[in-house]
Amino acid sequence: MEKYTRFKFQPCLPLGADGKRVTASVEHALVSKQAASEGMVLLKNENGALPLKKGEKIALFGKCSIAIYEGGGGSGEIHTPYKKNIFDGFVEKEQEEKISLYTGNKGFYEEYIKKETKRIAEHCSSDEINALPMGEEKIKRTYDFYNEIQICEPNLPVEYIKEASQNADTAIITIGRISTEGHDRKAVAGDYYLSDTEKTLIDNVSKHF
Repeated sequence: MEKYTRFKFQPCLPLGADGKRVTASVEHALVSKQAASEGMVLLKNENGALPLKKGEKIALFGKCSIAIYEGGGGSGEIHTPYKKNIFDGFVEKEQEEKISLYTGNKGFYEEYIKKETKRIAEHCSSDEINALPMGEEKIKRTYDFYNEIQICEPNLPVEYIKEASQNADTAIITIGRISTEGHDRKAVAGDYYLSDTEKTLIDNVSKHF
């Protein structure tokens, strides 16, 4: 991912043949398409897991089933008249009598997200970083800052997983990341790669489902 790091192309210096800029051009679109294709992972539909069967009992795991990332930050931010998280989407499908939804994990994730959101609001500020001149120090400090304000995956007690497995047939785990202007992903655990907590969640859910 390092070759796509945004800081290498700031502040909007001419790029490409004849010194022209690639922003919003065909060349830019092709680079974006290439980056997306290289970062895409396709799931193998083993044992006919998809599509979900009518009436199937579903349990959701992962804080991103509640706190979704509908877009990025900065120029990647999007504005919509509403947003619907994955949990609410499955609630609708249950109301349509297409699936049955286990809700035992919801309170745990909602309380955790509430506490982390409060912590971030009270302790994190980017004013000092914004005042720094463009350079390696600002790049490092910006990266560290955005890691601090992101809500990491919590350690879900295994008791929640065991109870869910007794009340649901299928588990769906949602894991997400967000990037903004000045905060590109790095090929390290907990960033582009899974964190130890995320791996433990996947292992525990897989063990009991």
